[in-house]
Amino acid sequence: MRDALYWKSYRERNKEKLAAYHRQYRMLNRERVLASHREWYAKNKDKARASAKRYRDAHKEERRMRRQATANDRFGHIRRTYGVSKAEFLRRYEEISGRCELCRKIITVRSACVDHDHATNAARGLLCRNCNVGLGLIGDTVESAKNAVRYLQRRKKPWRTNTEKSPGTVS
Repeated sequence: MRDALYWKSYRERNKEKLAAYHRQYRMLNRERVLASHREWYAKNKDKARASAKRYRDAHKEERRMRRQATANDRFGHIRRTYGVSKAEFLRRYEEISGRCELCRKIITVRSACVDHDHATNAARGLLCRNCNVGLGLIGDTVESAKNAVRYLQRRKKPWRTNTEKSPGTVS
């Protein structure tokens, strides 16, 4: 019994030292620790899920506030980066009826990307992620966009169909 009391008081006196040791151990033995966790989870799925549910139930308000803070952080980033307030963003979203300004697909407030001029950071509009990335890859210039349009107009007919056999292929 005395040994148990000794080790309990030792752990209390040396919390930081033990925490540093365990951190280093987990870092040096990452795969072993992860394998051990996976093994425990496989044997105790119901216990792990019940524990996660207890945590979610006990921290509902915290989690709700964290989600709200994340949304506010996004609008804060948009305001700092592009000079667009949350009200301006939402007004623009309503003006475009929740559709990408390029492809006209439906976008959510959360998924809408602010298209901007990379030279001035001035906001141009709201796009879906694909169109925003596509514009960036094309080079964000009117000339490169015109070249893309000309290419698509010239290449209406494919140069090779999927049904044609490649030379030298055996069926």
